[in-house]
Amino acid sequence: MKKHSLKAGALMAAATIVNLAAGAHAALIVPTAATSSPTGTGYFSASNVIDGSGLANTAGAVSTWTHNAGNYGGSMWNTPDGTNTGQLTFQLGENFDLTQAYIWNGSQGYQAPSLFNRGAKDVNISTSVDGITFTPAQSIAVAAATANPTSTQTFSLTGLAFQNIKAVRFDIVSNHGGNVLNVGEVRFEGNIAVVPEPASLVTLLGGLSMLGMLRPRRRG
Repeated sequence: MKKHSLKAGALMAAATIVNLAAGAHAALIVPTAATSSPTGTGYFSASNVIDGSGLANTAGAVSTWTHNAGNYGGSMWNTPDGTNTGQLTFQLGENFDLTQAYIWNGSQGYQAPSLFNRGAKDVNISTSVDGITFTPAQSIAVAAATANPTSTQTFSLTGLAFQNIKAVRFDIVSNHGGNVLNVGEVRFEGNIAVVPEPASLVTLLGGLSMLGMLRPRRRG
């Protein structure tokens, strides 16, 4: 009877593991809000980097999407003249385990090739589980756009710093030499964060201990 009870507990633990895994759903994440420092105003506000303005070829894989800077860069976020660093903060709406970031850099060079140097370059990424307090997570280097429309740049997000995340912050510490900083569009990818309920954790831990007890003992 005891052996049957142990097996039942082990099966419950296995079912819990399966259910937790099933709760994860890969998703392309469109941030619900974006803010910036310095503040972009009107035509060049931070909302431009999440509203899809300028995105094209979106029927296929994200890696094939393109972004058009728009008339005078109107589908991008721009800083004021003389400011080539800045900060973008993205609220995700709920908590995700993030795996990728997709960036379409500023491509205002359609007006003059020299203006491609306004796009972001060195970016320090911080993350937040509550949307308020941020922790440094990863640094990336974004290539300058070479054409308009510009293509997708994909960055892998790895480690515990990207687990159960509600907000992401880009501290852009340099661009490619221009006197203005601009970014076209940003998206993320990941799974909805699954936080086991206390009862599930108890079942899981109890079942795992029973699995250990079921292991055949080596006879001396």
